[in-house]
Amino acid sequence: MARRSQDLKLAAARYVLGAVTSEELARIADTLLTEGVYSPAIGELGTTRGLVMAEAGSLFEQALRQGLDEAVAKGNKSLAGVRGASQVVGGCDWSSRRS
Repeated sequence: MARRSQDLKLAAARYVLGAVTSEELARIADTLLTEGVYSPAIGELGTTRGLVMAEAGSLFEQALRQGLDEAVAKGNKSLAGVRGASQVVGGCDWSSRRS
């Protein structure tokens, strides 16, 4: 459980740095779905194939900001460490990353 939150924090940091692929984001979402974590953004990211980074990145941001924070707010202790990941993503200006 702590491992999952660390993996998500690392993925968020790599995303901010532009060092993660859309395929990696899809695998992360697929793993979350397999483990019973769901939000609309996670569902779409984990099940839609062939997403370009602009699409996958937007869904990943939504998943971190909404779905995972909601899970933490509802008391899902296995995701308690993920709040930092959503804060990493939330503190960035994404307008300059998308083309």
